[in-house]
Amino acid sequence: MKFQRISPKGLAVWLIRLTLGAFAVSFLISLVFPERGLLYWILTGLWLFAYFVLFFLYYPIRYYRLSYAANLQIVVLNCGVIYRRRKAIFLRNIQYTTTTCTPIQAIFGLCTLVIHAPGGFILIPHLTRVQCERLRDWLEVEDAQP
Repeated sequence: MKFQRISPKGLAVWLIRLTLGAFAVSFLISLVFPERGLLYWILTGLWLFAYFVLFFLYYPIRYYRLSYAANLQIVVLNCGVIYRRRKAIFLRNIQYTTTTCTPIQAIFGLCTLVIHAPGGFILIPHLTRVQCERLRDWLEVEDAQP
């Protein structure tokens, strides 16, 4: 079973989403603490620290460790940042698949494949549209066989 990585554009999507959220936090802190006192500087330092840790450590590690594979029996997703996790669903247990696309993903031509099974699901983020459609169609064809 050969594992494949998600698109490198996926890391850019995560980082853009993080940056937009950081701007929102910065704006809210400025609204709540307009006088720039001690609490303002403490909160600003905390969100900046969190932003840089997420930007330079968490999301690159998450991207590096995220991979998926599928064969005639099983779909497997490797993920995790602090602890490595492996999620798997047998093809015979797949009920249906869905694809989703956020506005930022649409700009980059990416989408997310969600594989639903009884009691759980696997979410494979940031696949190119071609990869997503090919994998979804392959899973549906394999699922239709007895």
